[in-house]
Amino acid sequence: MKTVLLLLLACVVLSACKSVAPKTFYLLGDSQWLAPAPDAAVDVLIGVGPIELAGFLNRPQLVYQHKDGAIQVLTGHVWAEPLEKGVARTLGMKLTAQAPARAFVYFPWRQDSRPQKSVRVQIHNIFRDAEAVGLQATWVVVTTGTDAEMTYHHFNKQVVAASNSTGLVNGLNQLLALLAEDVGKAL
Repeated sequence: MKTVLLLLLACVVLSACKSVAPKTFYLLGDSQWLAPAPDAAVDVLIGVGPIELAGFLNRPQLVYQHKDGAIQVLTGHVWAEPLEKGVARTLGMKLTAQAPARAFVYFPWRQDSRPQKSVRVQIHNIFRDAEAVGLQATWVVVTTGTDAEMTYHHFNKQVVAASNSTGLVNGLNQLLALLAEDVGKAL
């Protein structure tokens, strides 16, 4: 009986020591902060958000759709922050870098920092094949406090990217830069 208890205890101890697969964390955006010009006065406050993700993208792991429709979840490769927050931060940084007189606030913003304009983004799909990463989204610029008609814009582009997880992240960074260029023109 004592031997059985010792074996059972050894099994419990060994199962508690089993290794967990290591995770690699990824962050959207450039590795360096795209700071505006020093001492730049802020004339326009831009709101970024809400950022809405398709349901299959709303997870901690990197995920994308193959051209054939299959969904690929990259186990062990996770976002360092929720994807919608990374998209909002990256867009805000790029919009500020385009025009130093801009500053950005994230949705939801406080009443005392309500932006003059905001950009809303819906990400419908992230897709890839062996040579490229693509992004399908819809976006709109909203002028706060007006009944101005909103014009929605489609974004459906792809860029050449390596076929690994780093290639996926780098490709998304390039696509968000292109999206920021489109949004910047509408501001």
